[in-house]
Amino acid sequence: MVTRVCTEAVFSLALSGLLGFLLTLALTSLWIRLAHRKGITAPDAHKPGLPPVANLGGIAFTAAMILTLLLLVSLGSVNHRTAIALLAPLLLAFVIGLLDDLVDLRLWKVPLAALCGIPLLLLRLYIPRPLIPLVGATRVYIVYPIVLLIAYAVVVNATNMVDTHNGVLASQMVFSTLSMMTVYVGRHWQEWSHVLTDPVMSALVASLAAFAGFFVLNRYPARVFWGNCGSLAAGALILSLAVISRTEYVLLLSMIPTILHCFLVLSSIGGIAPGIEIKRARGHPLILVGDTLWPSLSRRVAYGLPRMILLLCGPMTERELVRVYYILFSISSALAIVAGLLL
Repeated sequence: MVTRVCTEAVFSLALSGLLGFLLTLALTSLWIRLAHRKGITAPDAHKPGLPPVANLGGIAFTAAMILTLLLLVSLGSVNHRTAIALLAPLLLAFVIGLLDDLVDLRLWKVPLAALCGIPLLLLRLYIPRPLIPLVGATRVYIVYPIVLLIAYAVVVNATNMVDTHNGVLASQMVFSTLSMMTVYVGRHWQEWSHVLTDPVMSALVASLAAFAGFFVLNRYPARVFWGNCGSLAAGALILSLAVISRTEYVLLLSMIPTILHCFLVLSSIGGIAPGIEIKRARGHPLILVGDTLWPSLSRRVAYGLPRMILLLCGPMTERELVRVYYILFSISSALAIVAGLLL
C-alpha cells in the first residue's frame, strides 16, 4: 500500500514538472515566432549589431503557468487555495508589468506591486509566523501583513531590476525555487509520504520546471526577453511560493546577488528613478566594444552588479558575465539551503 502511494505521488510530481516545463517551452516558442511576425521585438543591447529579440515573453510564461496550475487542480495535484495563492499575485503583477510595457507607469509600478499581496491577505493564505534560522517560528501577527505588502513591492521590482542580461533573471528564479524546494523537503523529511502528496510541493515542482523551460529560451544567446510583464510576474510568483511554503528567509538569502544589485543601483543614484531616465541622464554603465563589455569609468553612471563585476574581474563577453552570475546564484542558494536546514 505504501509503495503504491509513493509511486503515485512520484508520478504526480513528475507530471507537475513535465507540464510546467513543456507548456512553458511550447508556448514561449510559439510566442517567439508570433512576436517576430508582429514586430514585438527589442534590441539586444549587449551584442554587436543590436539584433532584435522577441519581447514580452512574460505573456507566454504567464499563460503557461495558468494552464499548468489549472490542469494540476483538475488532476488533484494542487488544491484550489494553493492555485489561488499563486495565480492571483501572478496575474496582478503581469497586468501591472504589461501596462508598464505599453504606457510606462514610471515609478507607479513600485507601490502598485504591493497590491499583489492583497489576495493572500484577504484569503488568509499565509501563516504570520515566519521561520528564521536558529530562531524558529516567530510571532508577528500584526506586523506580518504589512511586511508582506512591502515585500511584494520590493521583490517584484527587484526581479525587474536584475533582468539586465540574457538568462540572469530566469537563472535566479531557478536557483531560488530549487533552494526553497530543497529546504521544504528537508524540513519535512520525516513525513516524506506527506511531502510527496503535498499540493505545495507540486506547485514548487511545477514552478521550478516552468522557470527552467523559460530559461532554455532566455539564456545566452537569448531568443526571448521577459518584458516587464514577465519579470514582475516572476517576482510575484516566487514570493508567493515562499509565503505558502514558509521559506521566506530562504528566498531572501538565495536572492542576495539580486538584492546587492538593487542596493548598488539605488545608492549610486541617490534614490528611486525609472531605469530609462537613469541611462539618459547618467549614461550606460557598460560599454560594448566588439563583443566585449567594458565598465564605464564615469562617476555619474549607476553602479550596479554587472559594472562591479567588470571593474573587479576586468572586461569580458556577455556569456562570461552571465557565467559569473550563475556562480553567484549557486553560492547564495547553497547558503540559503544550509541556513534553512539549520532550523
